[in-house]
Parts: sequence; structure tokens; C-alpha cells
Amino acid sequence: MAKFSALGTYIPKMRLDRKAMYKSVGWVNPAAFKPGFKAVANWDEDSITMAVAAARDLIKKTGKPDVKAVFFASTTPPFKERPSAGVVAAALDLPEDIRVADFTDSPNAMAQAIFAAADTVDANGGNVLVVTGDTRMGRPGSPTDYIYGDAGAAVLVTATGEGLEIIGHHAVSKDFMDHWRGEDDRFDRAWEDRWIRDEAFSPFLIQGIDALLKQAGITGADVAFAALPDLYARDLKRVVRSQGMDDKVIVPPLAGEVGYTGNPQSILLLSRVAALLKAGDTGLVMGFGYGASGIAVRATRGFDPAMFIGLQDWLDRGKPLTNYTKYAGLRGTMDVDKGIRGEVQAFTALNFSYRRRREVLALVGSRCTKCGTPQFPPQRICVNPDCRAVDEMEDYAFTDIQAKIFSFTEDNLAYTPDPPAIYALVDFDGGGRFWFDVTDTPPGSIQVGTRVEFVFRIRYVDKDRGLKGYFYKAIPVQGGQDA
Repeated sequence: MAKFSALGTYIPKMRLDRKAMYKSVGWVNPAAFKPGFKAVANWDEDSITMAVAAARDLIKKTGKPDVKAVFFASTTPPFKERPSAGVVAAALDLPEDIRVADFTDSPNAMAQAIFAAADTVDANGGNVLVVTGDTRMGRPGSPTDYIYGDAGAAVLVTATGEGLEIIGHHAVSKDFMDHWRGEDDRFDRAWEDRWIRDEAFSPFLIQGIDALLKQAGITGADVAFAALPDLYARDLKRVVRSQGMDDKVIVPPLAGEVGYTGNPQSILLLSRVAALLKAGDTGLVMGFGYGASGIAVRATRGFDPAMFIGLQDWLDRGKPLTNYTKYAGLRGTMDVDKGIRGEVQAFTALNFSYRRRREVLALVGSRCTKCGTPQFPPQRICVNPDCRAVDEMEDYAFTDIQAKIFSFTEDNLAYTPDPPAIYALVDFDGGGRFWFDVTDTPPGSIQVGTRVEFVFRIRYVDKDRGLKGYFYKAIPVQGGQDA
């Protein structure tokens, strides 16, 4: 029977203080204010990069899995015609003879992707990686502007091994337009809040949970935890009580720390409770949106919490953002001056980027088989002056190798949405040297010798042609000054 064998999470570093939001746009709709913070993706992050980050978090626990498919779920895929799951698979350097599929159009899409993954492994065996990321935008000053946060999550669905066994899954589908976006809408549109809460949120969840419990052959008294979408956290007690559950089964909400992230939300909550689980514990993981979908899971005898935890590390890395106009500029809701250097974008050579796709999307370089010297980008001739072997190279992935800054520049003239532009020449541990943009790093916070690691990000956006260029950027390792 299919099971979750591992889980990965990702939360962006910036946390927008909602008080700062209120000071800037509270006059639009004073009643919309919500306390706390929300996680905000940087300008070079989107649903794909956050899904990749969550998958890499998972892979740190499992090693690179042998998967038959990658499924991607999001309401904010960056492309209308380009499989996001394919970009994720390429960034993870997975084999190209696998299935990729996107699930979209609902914050309930992650549950549907997991259903498909469970059916796939139950029928054919093997493993399926399911990833998600959402960056939904509310119109400035709207209730959803306060509520929505950004995040990514990933689960590995397997046919064998230990973990959280899927003992049931069920969907309730309703064409209930609570939140929606038309083809050309950037911002979320919503109907009256009380109508959504009273007519949809609680009733749909109650209906979904009731059917799920019956399908899984369990009762509310058997449930040890419930990872429920916390869009209306105060209503969750009524939901669980209606099914004979104790209030204590509700996983503490993330609304005040991260916001409501849509598709990733219930998986983030599952990670939050994982450290408390023990073998035999049964729980529910629910999604909401155009109905409600649920998954019932039971911890196997060999359940290892270490394969599921990690959310708190991302929460601890958060840095407050107290400038709402900076947030608006980074997310493009305010049109700021780009200067002459920001007005021109060179055309992307798609043939070249395809030929070098492993180098660009997976940071694969080369290593000499004669002397062991690695180098990025890949070379035909060994860069070691004492070797200089020709065509004696093997592939060598740099994604998880740390490096040390050899030199760097903070450039206030080059265009970037978050000035100054910072770029550095780095020396990889074990050999190899290349230059990278530095991101998520304020000016004055790095120096020669700072240790860095690498994250998959947007390198540039070509709005005229509907293209995004992805590559890796450097970020300082926590406590990252070299000894």
C-alpha cells in the first residue's frame, strides 16, 4: 500500500510584518488587518524554485530517490504552456525517462496530485515525487493580501518501506467559486468572506472528513492528529468535534507565522506534527478548495520522524520585512524605476540552453577521472596544470557542495529588483571555481572567506517573450565565515 516515506519543506526567508502592511495600505480596508507575519518569496523565487527547494530538503534526508514520476501542484505555475514538473525534474537532475505532470487551478491540487501518485505506486510499484509551491497574490490592501503567504513542500510516495501508510483517500468536488482568477488576472478575486466560511469551508471539510473516515475504516476517536487547512482556524474546532474528535488533534496553525500558503499548507502542518508521532498513530491530511480532499495515514512500525521534520529550521531562518513598498516593488505590484540598464533584456538562446540544460538547471560540471579535479562549467581538458588530461571527464554535480567566497562585488549600477547586485567568485570545496549571483543577502553581510551554499532561483525574467531563466545563486551558510 502506498505511503509517504519522506517529506520536505521550504519557507522563504523574508517575513512581512502585517503591521507594516497596515501602516501603508490599511486605509483601503481597515477590517482586513490580520496580526503576525507572512512568508514572502523574493523577486527571484516562484512556485517552481520553492518546489525545488522543498524537494532538495527531502533529498537531504533520503538521498536522490529512484522515481517513476514527478507531479507538481500549484495555483501559480509560472507558465501556461511548459510543464513545471519537467523543470523541477531537470533541476533535481532526475532521469529523463520518467513521467511529469502538473496539477493546477485549485489550492486543493496537491491532494489530487497525491491521489494520483498513490494510485500510480499501488498499481505499478516504484516511487513518485510530489512537489508543490504557491505564490498567490492578493490585491494591495485586500484581505487576501494580508492572509496569503508563500511556501513549498514535497512528499515522496512509495510502494514499500516505512513511513506514513495511506490507508484511505477521498475527494469531495464542488464548483464553488470562493476564490478565483480569470485567464489574465494576476490578483486573487474573492466572494464575501462569511459566505465562504459558513457555506463552504466548514461544511466541505466536514463532508470530506466524514467520507474519508468511513473509507479508511476508522472513527474520529482513532485520529491522533489532523493537518487541516487553517484558512479559518477558529472554525476547525467545530469541524473536528462534528466527527467525534478531540480539539487537541488539530495541528497548531501557521497563519500567524507564514500565512495561508494554499497547496503546501497541509503538508507544512504535517511536518510540524511529525516529531510527535509514534508507530500506530493515525491522522488526517486535508486540502480545501472547490471542495475538500483528504488523506488518512497511519505511522508504520518503523516510522522515523527524522524523515518528516525540518519545518522549524525554516521558521527560525525568517528575517522581518518591515517595508511594504519594498515588498510591492519586489513582487511587481508597484512599478519602480529600473533605469536604463533594466530596460533591455537579451533574447534567450533556447537551443544553447537546451544543449546545456544539465549544466544550467542541475549545476552539473565535470571531474577528471585521472586526477580527481572537479570544475564548473564542464571542461574537456583538465584544469589541473599537473594533469591536463583530455576527454577523461565524468559528470560531477555541484548543487550540494559548499564553497568559499574568493572575491565579491556589491554593484549599485547594475540593475536588479533588490539592489545592490551582489556577485561573487567562489571556490568549491574539493576544487572548482565559478562566479554566482548572491541572493537573500543584505549589503555588507558577506566578505572574502564567507562560506556559501547554492539555491535554485530565477536568474532573469524576459517579460517580452514570456520567458524565465533559471540558474543557481549563492547564499551564505548560517555561521558562514570560514575558519
